[in-house]
Amino acid sequence: MSRRSTKDNDFPVASDIGQAAQAGLQAEHFTRFSLRTTIMFWFLAISLIPVVFISLVGYHNAVQNRVEDFTLRLLAVSEAEKQDLKGHFKNLQSELARQAWNPQTRHMLDNPENISNPGQPSWEGAKLLKVFKIESNAQDILLINQQGDVLFSCLPEQERQSNLLLSETVDSSLKTISRLALDTGERTFTGFNQRSHRGGLPLAYHAEPIKGIDGSVRGLLIME
Repeated sequence: MSRRSTKDNDFPVASDIGQAAQAGLQAEHFTRFSLRTTIMFWFLAISLIPVVFISLVGYHNAVQNRVEDFTLRLLAVSEAEKQDLKGHFKNLQSELARQAWNPQTRHMLDNPENISNPGQPSWEGAKLLKVFKIESNAQDILLINQQGDVLFSCLPEQERQSNLLLSETVDSSLKTISRLALDTGERTFTGFNQRSHRGGLPLAYHAEPIKGIDGSVRGLLIME
């Protein structure tokens, strides 16, 4: 019995053969599955590259279009504001010229001593200039004669300059525009100057010459 048993063990049984076959099939299936997965992965990866590229290009173009659209809108608003500002200053210049030609303003130039006398044409002219100062949102309205003496100002007495041409404390822009307008007899505008300010805001000055019948400059009406 011992010899037979040993002989039988020299040959694999059916169960061993079956397990080996099953293991081989599993290994082959795994190999095929792994290869198929690798191929599918690279196929999908390669397929996604143009999709991602197109998406990025589309996103970049969309952002660029939004930026350009926003920039164009800002430029349009800026241009509209610029035109409105030009129109506003043109209206102010026209109104300042009208005030300069007002007979009551000319009466102030000829009779400055009557500016503080109620009922006098000079007093009425001063009242009109104060109203104009408020309506135009100006900092001050000044009336000076040919020598630069300040005959009228909307500012309190302690803040007024006595002479725009001789005083050392006068803003350089105001002094320059006064000399230029008196010398040339032309309407003059300084533009806004950061160094000229009142209350922290930059100032601009506009000077309107007041001329006599002979065309000579008799004084200036200045808007600050």
